Amino acid sequence: MSKKHLINNHAINGEEFIDINQQITFLEQRGFTIENKNELAHIITNYGYFRLFHTFIPQFLDAHNHLIAPLTEKDILAIYYFDRNLATLYYQFFGYFEHKLRSNIIIQGNIECPNILKQFDYFYPNPNAQDNIIRIIEKHIYLGATYLKPYHQVKLYPLFIIINFIDLNEAIKMMHTFKDNTAILKNFYFDNEKDFLFICNNIMRLFRNATAHYDRMYRFFINLDDEDAQQLNNILLGIIKDPNHYQTVMNHVVDNNYNTFILTIFLVYLLSRSQAKHFINQLNQLLTKGVEKKIPNFNFVTDMLTSEDAMNWPANWLEILKYITTHKKYVS
Repeated sequence: MSKKHLINNHAINGEEFIDINQQITFLEQRGFTIENKNELAHIITNYGYFRLFHTFIPQFLDAHNHLIAPLTEKDILAIYYFDRNLATLYYQFFGYFEHKLRSNIIIQGNIECPNILKQFDYFYPNPNAQDNIIRIIEKHIYLGATYLKPYHQVKLYPLFIIINFIDLNEAIKMMHTFKDNTAILKNFYFDNEKDFLFICNNIMRLFRNATAHYDRMYRFFINLDDEDAQQLNNILLGIIKDPNHYQTVMNHVVDNNYNTFILTIFLVYLLSRSQAKHFINQLNQLLTKGVEKKIPNFNFVTDMLTSEDAMNWPANWLEILKYITTHKKYVS
């Protein structure tokens, strides 16, 4: 794709961004039905032109970047709200996954080093790493976590304190220091440490960050090289087990791109059964409701949920997720 093509797609005049009035004119030229230009200007100011009118409309454009269906600014805003609701739901249940992982790390850490007076030196023997943890704790005390003050005053940093203030990547790294991760693996329905850590590092960490920062959640995917893709496919087979469901899932892997449905499989699998059922129920409610505003010539299921140009989920996604929740036993 040429630079000129990109510029034409992004409503840029030469090398300079155009103002809001010019952006509105550009949308009209593309075929948008503008119901209220003042309201549209307000929408662009609050949400951003690129975020709304480039990120969310590719499936509505023809080869010449003109709309194939009549859309208004409120239609695009409705799709945006759906996407944010989807990201918020994912983020909530990633929080449950993180809490479960951190709790399991505390339990195993206390088994391997039961003396809380020695845990800081045991898990962080490097002085620079210790200084970094202390700085993080001091920052949180400054921000209002006053319950940490007694620990900080006596330089006591047990694992149950540390684990709450390191990011997910650092928490995953801590598992590498354990002599035995069998109990943790069992609680996440895995029997293979290498596969579990691969999922945590290459899927869960990236997917979690995307729910917090990515502009278009419904089209998010993770791309892997051939070697990692083969490992992930083997892990999927160990999780899904049912050959028909597995083939359905693999039919939605395009060029080693793993979309939100496939990433959802891992979240569902790693949650507890009760959490997974709760998540699937809320996800089903969201996807059944779809985009709240009725958009002309737009069917949420065929044009968004199962469309290859949008979410690209299988029609029987609910059946597959329920099956995985019921049959949580990894076969490596």
